[in-house]
Amino acid sequence: MNGFKRIIQKINRKAKVLDVGAWGLEGENTSQYLKERFSNVVFMNIKPLEGVDLVADFYKYRFSEKFDVIVLDMPQKKNREKDWTNKGFKRIVRLLNRDGIFITFLQVEQDYQDVNISELFDLFAVYPEGRRKDIIWVAFKKK
Repeated sequence: MNGFKRIIQKINRKAKVLDVGAWGLEGENTSQYLKERFSNVVFMNIKPLEGVDLVADFYKYRFSEKFDVIVLDMPQKKNREKDWTNKGFKRIVRLLNRDGIFITFLQVEQDYQDVNISELFDLFAVYPEGRRKDIIWVAFKKK
């Protein structure tokens, strides 16, 4: 079982999930795993791909709801530049319900900005990808 599947097995099946970058097929498809595990998933992508519920830019869209889980499985460059910042993490916190879970992946050879993530999140789970030794899946729980 890959790291992503191991993480989502720890989360209640009734959770409301936002899948950002859904059905993008950058590798093993996390959207399929979410569809199999949860009944309440909003599949979001900037492109109108098959299976996408919400076609919008995650960074510009104004959400009217909160989520129990947010999954960011998007190209790594965008992840580092917009999400792996104090501003990016605070945006994710605002979109999460109390005790919400934020899941993303890290490439271990990449540089990330120096942020104080521990003020906003506790570490929930960390697992290796399985297929690629340079990727780990991490999940953070909103404080």
